[in-house]
Amino acid sequence: MTIRPLVLAGLALFAFGSALASPPVALKYAENGNWYVHVVKMDGEGFPDTVEKRAYPTEGEADARIRELASRSGTVEKDSVPSGDPTHELRGTMAGEIWTATEEWSTDWEDKFADWTRANFDAKFFKRYKIKTDCADAAVALRWIFSRIMGLPAGNRLDWGGGLMTNRSVRAAWANLPTATNWYEDKRFLAALDYILVNTYTHSVHADSYPIEITPQFLREGAFHLELRTEDGHTRVFTNITRDPYSWPLEDMWSNVPRKVRKLEVEPFTVYQQPPMKFGGILRHRWTRLTAASAYLVPAEQMPGYSLEQYQPDFFQHGTYDYSAEVAARIRASTDPVIGLESVLKNLNQAIDDRKTLVEDGFKVCSAADCSPGTQNYEDWSSPSRDARLGGYFDQVDGYLASLHGDDLDRAKDVLKSERKKNLLKFDGKKYRYDDVAAVWKAKKYSSDPRDPPATRWGFSN
Repeated sequence: MTIRPLVLAGLALFAFGSALASPPVALKYAENGNWYVHVVKMDGEGFPDTVEKRAYPTEGEADARIRELASRSGTVEKDSVPSGDPTHELRGTMAGEIWTATEEWSTDWEDKFADWTRANFDAKFFKRYKIKTDCADAAVALRWIFSRIMGLPAGNRLDWGGGLMTNRSVRAAWANLPTATNWYEDKRFLAALDYILVNTYTHSVHADSYPIEITPQFLREGAFHLELRTEDGHTRVFTNITRDPYSWPLEDMWSNVPRKVRKLEVEPFTVYQQPPMKFGGILRHRWTRLTAASAYLVPAEQMPGYSLEQYQPDFFQHGTYDYSAEVAARIRASTDPVIGLESVLKNLNQAIDDRKTLVEDGFKVCSAADCSPGTQNYEDWSSPSRDARLGGYFDQVDGYLASLHGDDLDRAKDVLKSERKKNLLKFDGKKYRYDDVAAVWKAKKYSSDPRDPPATRWGFSN
């Protein structure tokens, strides 16, 4: 006999045996340059639990893992890209809430969120409070923490099951966890926060957000940029938007895989490619609305500042086809393009330094341990998303040189001339400069596989 969900007053209540009897579900999606297989299984309350989550360099290897799971345990593959809005609010059989919402989201509260983010959020914020994060987690965690502090509703769809998890979604396992006035001492809240960060990712966050008009009124701290590609996804949170004419106006922070307690990366916002229509871009969170019986996300088209302008061919109005340069020009009337170029080079140098550490440490680990695709070591030490970003920086430098004229072009060439004299890499007794590394990336001779020796990882093995 098939036991169907009981729908009461807008909430889907699952009979205990039905979820346990259903087979595991495999979700396949691209994030941080890898293909993930995320296997989940519904519990008796309708909450998905993670059975396994593995990263693979190719979609074919991810498909092979799903076929293996299907033959072994009857795992069923489902579409991981959210379609439509959540069908129900997740409400456990236990009474209570994670916290009680006493306020409602508004433009005034959005301004307060921006001010709070700018004043309180720094690179060590999650490390200070021992919050594990990966790529998409910073944007979600920041919103939930602010909502908890201010008594606002919060809600995000989970990556499977059609449920909207809100501040009223209490699992039975959390019911007896102690609460506290301070969010970072509230065990029930911390358990719920960790759960939602495990069960959301870039594409689900994208579905819970909306694209905004690129103006100082709507692009404020707490907004975020999603970079979505067929094989990749990356999330950056805007944390400092300045009017200082001597610095780049946009600063962001981001986390990376694997999911762990870490200090976030801080960088000037430099993204070369314009996002495809409604596929990533600069976004803000949709508001969660609560009723006595249910919850929902306000439709994107009804949110303040909703706009598709950033995707349009005529978005570029300031003599450049560099996406972040156009965004900067719309935020601050006079922006020196050479400061933009210097910001790109700063990010490029930081990306190379970070990759050097990752490659060297990863090779040590993988010389003694299994780092094959699907293992945690592979996810920890592979570098596909880092490598894609590094290639983007080289393209962005070329874009600046192609778009500038006159004195601006002369000054940009002087900056790059100085950069080309630096040694960016040194190993095996050899030194490599900007042009050496740029040539490798343009020819795609590098390797993202942590099992390869450093010379192969950097494309200088011959």
